[in-house]
Amino acid sequence: MLEWEEGRTGTRIPKWNGRLLASRVDPLREAVHWADRAEARVRGVRTAFILGLGAGFHVQELAKRFSNLNIIAFEPIAELADDFNARSSAPNVTVIVPFKGALVLSEPRVADAVCASYVVLRHAPTMKCSEELLTETERWLLGRDDQSFYALLQARRNDLQLFSRLELPELRNRGLSDVRNRKPVTIKSIVPALRPAFDERSQIWLALSELVK
Repeated sequence: MLEWEEGRTGTRIPKWNGRLLASRVDPLREAVHWADRAEARVRGVRTAFILGLGAGFHVQELAKRFSNLNIIAFEPIAELADDFNARSSAPNVTVIVPFKGALVLSEPRVADAVCASYVVLRHAPTMKCSEELLTETERWLLGRDDQSFYALLQARRNDLQLFSRLELPELRNRGLSDVRNRKPVTIKSIVPALRPAFDERSQIWLALSELVK
């Protein structure tokens, strides 16, 4: 159940099933610290997916700092999404109530965003309240296993052509265990696994480095 309480600074703070979704003491300062940590990761990318809207202060802070950044926030609680949309004027922020499983990639704004560079950021208080759904969303956005990995490549059709001669089992045979273990895949883990299969200056490396930041 969604409830609201007034914080020490007079700001409305949402609670979901008794759990606060922002700091009761100073939510705006908390949002600044969150954006400070995210700042280095969002530089140079087109889209930031944020897993959790909560009170929305961290989203607003990031939107203020990066006006050209496309921000898509996933919020499982529809009432919070509606509240944010009613009071926010940030033109670069979209709030989506996430779909389950692969359907998240069928949402037109998400499908468009994963065709270019992006990062996925977590909002810890919301993750604690809706961990299963948001972790599943994260899995599809980052390609945590064979199914989601190829779903992302299918969305990025040009990249899929580059991978047509390299099956995922071959990646594993070359030592890439990240996908099998459902750990975050990074360009640092892929490069040593495939070397010297491809020249690092080739198009496939450019595609990989953009896909798995």
